[in-house]
Amino acid sequence: AAKVANQDSSIPKNTAAVPGTVLSYNKQRGILIQTGDGVLIATELQWQAKKAMDYKSFMNGARNFIGSVLE
Repeated sequence: AAKVANQDSSIPKNTAAVPGTVLSYNKQRGILIQTGDGVLIATELQWQAKKAMDYKSFMNGARNFIGSVLE
């Protein structure tokens, strides 16, 4: 399981998505994840028992991450 280690900001809610859904990847800002209150822009993520890494490095090793739902 991955966790968000750092975030940039959040943007208004996408009401069509379930909270925890990984919506998209923006190369300039981060990974967009739906929350109950809005869309979180994750800039640093961490796999369980691993070191945290920046979003670009994370996405290099997680090609199928977009569309998944975090718990």
